[in-house]
Amino acid sequence: MVVSALKNKRAFNNPLEQLLVYLFDVANNQIISQTLTDENGYYNFNGVPPGDYAILIEKTGFPLLQPRLINVDNTITHFTNNDYMVTFSGIIPVETQWLTIQVVGNGSVKVGDVAYTTAVPVAKDEQVTISAIPNNGNVFVAWSGDLVSTTASETITMTTDKTITVTFDQVTQLTQKEAVSVVLYPSPFTDQLHVQSAEKLDKILVTNAVGVSMYDTTNVDSAITIPTSQWTSGIYIVHMYKANKVIATKKVVKF
Repeated sequence: MVVSALKNKRAFNNPLEQLLVYLFDVANNQIISQTLTDENGYYNFNGVPPGDYAILIEKTGFPLLQPRLINVDNTITHFTNNDYMVTFSGIIPVETQWLTIQVVGNGSVKVGDVAYTTAVPVAKDEQVTISAIPNNGNVFVAWSGDLVSTTASETITMTTDKTITVTFDQVTQLTQKEAVSVVLYPSPFTDQLHVQSAEKLDKILVTNAVGVSMYDTTNVDSAITIPTSQWTSGIYIVHMYKANKVIATKKVVKF
């Protein structure tokens, strides 16, 4: 399928309707189909087999305009002119930006009021609100990637394509006896992160916002300094263990 649209270059939002559009088979040197643009400036050719084609545009009283060469293959996306991109799911303007959200842990995301299921096309420069919704027994940790934040609901401006990761973590219920007071400083940190615990810890694990391990050590004294100069700026999660349980999980930010 080939679908596209024509826009008046002097008034971009004014579609050009009732233009004759030809689909030209380059290999066989022949026109195989023709159609007219509709009131929205759209045209389409269905059932186009793989191959090399040219899109030729004609207006009554004018010669053929410069052709646009395209290659139709078995992928879902084809470009037919500078204004629009073609997908099997519909007509997507080139000025559309794609919002992709990856979920780590147990939870979901809403884009506006709609549950996120797959990459979402958003008009360029449009603002959208994304909200992290943890499942029962879980908590929202952070956004990372093209959005770095620890706020569950954020409004972003789609200036470019964005890929954002949301991280959820399971809540561990501890008894008062198991709970241990832990302090992390400075916050934000730069080259070093200090961890101070009221008791000796069995393990400290630091991950980035998408769950990749950055630091892992066992048999930790009540105070430890973690070198962080090689880490990139962003959000990190410090997991502290005692008696094979996570006794504290804290978010920290590196500048």
